[in-house]
Formats: sequence, structure tokens, C-alpha cells
Amino acid sequence: MTPALLLDLVTPAAVAKAILGAAIGAGIGALHFQALWWSLRAGDGAARFVARTALRWSLTIGLFGALALLGAPALLGGALGLLAARHIVLRKIGRLP
Repeated sequence: MTPALLLDLVTPAAVAKAILGAAIGAGIGALHFQALWWSLRAGDGAARFVARTALRWSLTIGLFGALALLGAPALLGGALGLLAARHIVLRKIGRLP
């Protein structure tokens, strides 16, 4: 593919989907990693930890499945938003420099 053809793929709709995906992905990531932190600190036992983990992952996978229905730009934006949220949550709890 030539660069001109690649630029034809960048449409306002694709950019909007990527931005929407990034916002949704950041929200998913913030909830996912904050819930992980709460689960680790709760110390309620293995059964509750496994139940929380299953719930956390099912919500994350389900919402990313919905992003996938919007297309590749939304899914890519969602992945980047999730990674950004991970970085922010880890920095907030003091595990990153």
C-alpha cells in the first residue's frame, strides 16, 4: 500500500471511533485495575477472589467485544485507553516510578 492509500483510510468517522474507543477503554481499564487492587487488598479468601476475578474479566472482555463490533479503530483506541488507565492506576497506588 502506498502512503496515499493509507491516508484515504483515515476518515473522520474512523478518528471518531478511535477517540470513542480510547475513552471507553480508559474507563474499562480504570475499573478493571482498580477492582483488581481492591480484590487483592480485601483478603476475603480464595473463593471471593476468584468470583471477583471472573466478574472483572467478563466485564472487560464483554465491553471489548462491544468495541470490536464498532471496528478496528475503536478496538485499537480501546486497547490504548486501557493501557493508559493501567499506567495511571499503577502510578496512583505507588507501584510505578
